[in-house]
Amino acid sequence: MHHDAFHYRQTQGQGQQNLSPKERAFFSKKEYNQFVDDAYLLMGKAHCYKQEYEQANEIFRLILNDFKNQPIVYETQVWLSMLLIETGQSKDAFEILSFLSNNAEFPKKLLPELYTTFGFYSLRQKDYPQAINYLEKTLGVENHKKTRTRYLYILAQLYEKTGDLKRASDYYAQVIKMNPVYDMAFNAHINRALAYEQGFGQAEDIESELNKMLRDDKNAEYQDQIYYALGNLANKEGNDEKALEYYQKSLLANTGNDQQKQNPT
Repeated sequence: MHHDAFHYRQTQGQGQQNLSPKERAFFSKKEYNQFVDDAYLLMGKAHCYKQEYEQANEIFRLILNDFKNQPIVYETQVWLSMLLIETGQSKDAFEILSFLSNNAEFPKKLLPELYTTFGFYSLRQKDYPQAINYLEKTLGVENHKKTRTRYLYILAQLYEKTGDLKRASDYYAQVIKMNPVYDMAFNAHINRALAYEQGFGQAEDIESELNKMLRDDKNAEYQDQIYYALGNLANKEGNDEKALEYYQKSLLANTGNDQQKQNPT
């Protein structure tokens, strides 16, 4: 798409009708300091987090109009793309993302945001292989440990969804090694066991970790899930008797998972 046409589509239909009186007064100021564009972007992000998409859209487009020659436009375009995907305007989002990915001046420090937004777009299109591709790219440029752990977990889920259980298990194992928050660690252990395929990974190690989780008081109310994962592991290893024993323990420990009661295997 030609740059002028691209810029026009970004800035058309601007206005301040959805902004608060304080925000309209802020945007009406004629004197700016060097941080004012950053303040605008923060306001737009805040509206996005609050799911106030009309207000966020107006702020992003005002930035693109008033600061069109400033570096802030790149991050603003990425956030505008995320907003458009969230509001069902995926075609427009894809055009912006494609423009940015082909722009030699796009800042390398923003590549993690660009790749993850492309991944978000792919997920909304149910193009899971492409989503995996962009998240793999993100891991190549993202250095923040907490963020990397989150993407590793999403990748594990996507590989499991696409039937690549070996890679899913490998990524769940990587998540566990990153020492994530409790909930993510717990689910990574469970999902790793559920994704296990004979010949891939060490069943003994997985079983040992799950049994350790059974002895942890923090997991007392989740023992049914742990026993179920152990049953799945034994079943995949061909030990039907052991699997049945674990499934029975899972049912006894179960307090509300009706689906599991109906279909333990």
